[in-house]
Amino acid sequence: SLTRKTGTIYSADEIYRVTYSSAPKSTVYLRGFVGKDYGGDEWKAAGDSDLEKYYREKGLELPERKEELANLTYEVFRNGDFGRVLVEELAAPGSYAVYPYGARIPEDYKSHWDGTVERQKGRYEFLYSTPEGYLPEQALSGTLAETEAGYRAYVYDTFCEYSADNFPELTAFLEQAEFRTDSVYHSLEDVLTYLKRNAVYDLGVANTPAGEDFVEYFLFESKRGYCAHFASSAVLMLRYLGVPARYATGYAAAPGAFK
Repeated sequence: SLTRKTGTIYSADEIYRVTYSSAPKSTVYLRGFVGKDYGGDEWKAAGDSDLEKYYREKGLELPERKEELANLTYEVFRNGDFGRVLVEELAAPGSYAVYPYGARIPEDYKSHWDGTVERQKGRYEFLYSTPEGYLPEQALSGTLAETEAGYRAYVYDTFCEYSADNFPELTAFLEQAEFRTDSVYHSLEDVLTYLKRNAVYDLGVANTPAGEDFVEYFLFESKRGYCAHFASSAVLMLRYLGVPARYATGYAAAPGAFK
């Protein structure tokens, strides 16, 4: 839900302890919930049946295990920095096990096709490879390449969905904006630059007024918001530009956060 039902208090309490076998060289992203469909005041996750239906209709072969899709990143970057990461819960548990991109999800974890992993205990340990760049010699081959190709088709047919009728003000703006579409990198750079220049990060903003869309009110009225505002806006804008995008919650830890 993107609506705060009660006031939120930021206490600076420790929620997780993350331990790497070697010092991270770049920001560590720990993700949990992943949203597929935007409904004006909430994001809904993709059910396992969504991907299964797509694969069935397209005549594609499903991987044997759900974690195989999430582990494609690990396979691509396994020639880079490699090690173990331990995540320990220090506060009330949530519904998901948070884990970094590039982690290898073990077979005994209950995972879903969207890459989310259900919480099963207060300590999660993974093998990981750091996604810090892509080199031709790291490309997938054989069965892994076939798995990636099928999932890529699903991603582009699913996570580029954008309903112009649901966002008249945003659509009108995007039709006039000169955001580049020649590459994923340029589209992402233009969207992030626009958000940084035209909106202010503010943890104290009130809920969106009744009858107003969460994203459109943020972009064109208040121009103030927190992570959910920026992320939701970026996802919709990128989808309009043809870049597949999802809404992910989690944490970012810079290298300086480790000791």
